[in-house]
Amino acid sequence: MTTQFMSPTTYMAGTPFTGYNGYLNNRNGGFSFRKRVERVDWRKIASVDIDNISRTLDFNTLQDNIMNITFCNLEAEMDIRSVDPNFVKVFKLSQLTIEYLLHSQEYLAGLCATLEAKCQESDQKVAMAKKDIDDLQKELAEVKKESHRRKKLLIAQQQLMYAGNESYNKCPFCAKAFLNTNFLQSHINRRHTSLYKDGSTSVSPDLGVGSESARIHLEAELSQIKEQMLKQQAELEEEKKALQSLKNKEADHIEVQLKQSAAVSSELICEQQEEGETKMSLALMKEIKELTAKYQSSQKALLELEARTGNKRSYLGIMEDDTDFDRQEVKEQKMEIASMKEQLQQQLDHMRELMETKLEKQERKWQKKMHAVTRQHAQETKKLNNALDSTAYSQENISISQQAIIQRQEVEQILKQSREREKALEVEVHQIEQELLHSTEVKEMKLQQSKSPKVKSQQNRNIGQEQPIRFSREEKVSGQSFMCPSDDESAGFGTGTSSLRTIGHETPISTLNQTGTLHTQEFLDGLRKNPTFALIREQLTEVLLDQIEKNGIPK
Repeated sequence: MTTQFMSPTTYMAGTPFTGYNGYLNNRNGGFSFRKRVERVDWRKIASVDIDNISRTLDFNTLQDNIMNITFCNLEAEMDIRSVDPNFVKVFKLSQLTIEYLLHSQEYLAGLCATLEAKCQESDQKVAMAKKDIDDLQKELAEVKKESHRRKKLLIAQQQLMYAGNESYNKCPFCAKAFLNTNFLQSHINRRHTSLYKDGSTSVSPDLGVGSESARIHLEAELSQIKEQMLKQQAELEEEKKALQSLKNKEADHIEVQLKQSAAVSSELICEQQEEGETKMSLALMKEIKELTAKYQSSQKALLELEARTGNKRSYLGIMEDDTDFDRQEVKEQKMEIASMKEQLQQQLDHMRELMETKLEKQERKWQKKMHAVTRQHAQETKKLNNALDSTAYSQENISISQQAIIQRQEVEQILKQSREREKALEVEVHQIEQELLHSTEVKEMKLQQSKSPKVKSQQNRNIGQEQPIRFSREEKVSGQSFMCPSDDESAGFGTGTSSLRTIGHETPISTLNQTGTLHTQEFLDGLRKNPTFALIREQLTEVLLDQIEKNGIPK
């Protein structure tokens, strides 16, 4: 456990430390304990001052003597028969422990070196990326300046293009043109001073526009320049997009590398800590078990001795050694055991707390799930209730529609009955017409046979007798239609002002007198004009309406 208090600069200073197995950084090779073949330098050990080392933390002295002590052969150095076997065992255990600690020290040193190399590489990559970003930013600034300058040039060229023919001024001495007279005047003073002073060429006062060919040439040049500027703008935009994408990619790559390196380092550190803790806990548990077993065996031996002696008093006194070394060791071991128990108890408490927190989290999760399930169940029950209400409403609508269908069927039956009654009435009317035709034929026959007034009077009497008979027949027919003849009709029967019988008597005579044949259509028209049939129709409608109201159908 000496490396716990040693800084890396102390135990790794000086010459590079070679592995205890003979080669550097035994990471990939399998771990195995070496044979003890070293010799102890007793002079060097005699010169060591332990109190000074513990006081001044002289780790270099420990590092110098660590190999001799760890890999020395105790059996070759001294006679083991005169030494306590437990002491030999403790010494060998300490040698194995030191060897394991050397192995872990070497492994951790190599791991730190690799991690430092990786960190340096990542730092170099980050520096390179930052340098690239700075270069790209500089290039972007230059490109922005160039684009700004070209944009101004484009604006000026567009103004020249879209301006009128008279908006620019042409130099009279050369083919150049300018936007205003000030530029033109400065150009003449700068380039054509001699010509202007001599006055060899006459300058127009308005400094007008050049020829048409020069204007066309200028327009072509302007269009070419415009196309070039558009191309350059497109290229600049593409370069900007590429630079932005490169920046984003570099930043993402750097972040990913940093995250990966941090994750790897944290995982390695956690794994090392877990492995060290598990190994230390296992070793401590083994030591505790061995010590408890020894203590129990010693207690049993004492009990057996007491049982043998029978608790007899001894007059030899207390056996004491010359030194209290054994007692101190026992006390130290007891203290170590107590501290280890406390540590184990603390670890158990910590694990118990972790388990309690995990169980609480699990209970919260299950409670949330139960709440969600109950909500879902409530929603489903609500949906089912709504579905039941809708089905009940639809059933009510179906029952209402069925009642409407039944009422329609009843109405159709009533209408069918009314049609049948109308057909029966038509049949009865047809029978009445046939009887009237028969009576007219009989009258015609009698009129042809009668030649004297006596016969006529007798015939009238017979006709008077026949008419009551017909009247009785018509009463029977009209009784089926709920009609009875009135007093006016019976009084005016032979005068031609009565209803059905008078018309039925007189119309055939007139038709026979005029044409000699009876037209059925005209006869039916006459019957329709008769008021008795109107009364029959009204009574039929009243009867039908009463039947409809009884069946529950509104008007």
